[in-house]
Amino acid sequence: MTATDSEGASVTADIQLKIHSLREKILLYTGLGLLAAGGIFALYWFVLKPKPVFRGRLEGYFLATANGEDIPVTNWPLTSLERRKVSLSELFDRMDIGVKVPESGRIWLEAGKKETLLVRHDTNCTVDRGRTPVKPRHTEALEYNEKLYITFEDGVTEIEIRYKAIKPSTNIYVGQKKDPQQTMG
Repeated sequence: MTATDSEGASVTADIQLKIHSLREKILLYTGLGLLAAGGIFALYWFVLKPKPVFRGRLEGYFLATANGEDIPVTNWPLTSLERRKVSLSELFDRMDIGVKVPESGRIWLEAGKKETLLVRHDTNCTVDRGRTPVKPRHTEALEYNEKLYITFEDGVTEIEIRYKAIKPSTNIYVGQKKDPQQTMG
């Protein structure tokens, strides 16, 4: 661009102009909005979303042990666990059960959605949910009143685990409260 004044002097300068169309602005702001929405969703999904917690209790019935020891029915209140994942050996240790089976450390119980209990194992044990075998490294969901049968690798030690709801009348119940009108009708 060249500018000349009334006395005849002139100045030349390069002026750079960048012209953005309305379409480019809309695309830019839409992209930034989608990026911000994706960031907010990721924050919610990975950080703020409520994680499932343990509900109910487990009843353990030792059907047979390697040393022939008779173990009474054992109860594990899952609501007392602070973590969302626990191994079977940790449950055995909590109740001071004298049975030592090394592969119980590789059988995992995890809190699932809708008050389910997720079972996963990485062993050569025979693990059955009801009558359905649980394959190694696969996860199965147990619902209330379902049974888990485990025959450990020694081929002798067997346990039946029942997943039960804790009754609302007990002081350790943390499940959903029923509406009094639903129970009457």
